[in-house]
Amino acid sequence: MSILKIPMQIDSSGRLASAKTTDEIIKQKITDYLLTSMFERPMAPSYGANTDALVFENFDSLFFEEFKLEALSGLQKNISGAQISNMYILGPSSLDDSTVSIAVEYKLPTFGTRQAIIQVLTPSDLNEDSSL
Repeated sequence: MSILKIPMQIDSSGRLASAKTTDEIIKQKITDYLLTSMFERPMAPSYGANTDALVFENFDSLFFEEFKLEALSGLQKNISGAQISNMYILGPSSLDDSTVSIAVEYKLPTFGTRQAIIQVLTPSDLNEDSSL
């Protein structure tokens, strides 16, 4: 089984790049769930974590905790092939920094505990040099 890489990439043969290992596939599934907004998929309106809402909210621990509980529950329901164990949200370290990091811990049957990290930036901080 393979799954397309997010963001879409072209491999050396000119085809769309895909994740082939179990670890890469689980990371792609986690990334897909976190970066999908609710109601974005017409046939699955409850799929998605609304992570983009983090960039428009005040950075307070109550909001992050509520997001964490909802996203963790959704990940556990929607990600197959791994056991999602925990999620950590690291807010900006200063007033100038607007990056929010989300780390999701998951356990694979043969590899043990792993981590997928996603960083969310405010739209005003994106430019042509930003890594997506």
